[in-house]
Amino acid sequence: MKLRWVVSFGLALALVGFLFHGARVGVARTEGEIGVIDIDSVWSEKLLPALEEALIAETARLQAELDEAVVGKSETEQQRLFEEYQAQLYSYQQQLVDELLAQVRETIAVVAEELGLSVVLDANGVMYGGVDITEAVLDRLP
Repeated sequence: MKLRWVVSFGLALALVGFLFHGARVGVARTEGEIGVIDIDSVWSEKLLPALEEALIAETARLQAELDEAVVGKSETEQQRLFEEYQAQLYSYQQQLVDELLAQVRETIAVVAEELGLSVVLDANGVMYGGVDITEAVLDRLP
């Protein structure tokens, strides 16, 4: 009877050890499936320069158009035209930001898929762990 209890206890310990080891392996695998990206770096190194360059060019173009359009107009009409051109510039900026962010999202998705990552989080919100894909994304963005 005592032998049966010892064997049962030993098997139970072996089973618990096996399950615990399997759980640890599962945790390690899960950590490998989480990616992190420093989106601030992506913004400052790639998006902001592209946005700034395009906005400077568009601002110059719209300013030249506005300068011609306001000639001989009343102050009220000049103000209306200014606001119209300002709205056009804002709309252009929003469109450009949306396009750039879509490009970043697509690049993140491609890199994540290649690395077998199921989730990518902003690195600023992650205190520990995860695979940093920032450089891989920066390298692929134009």
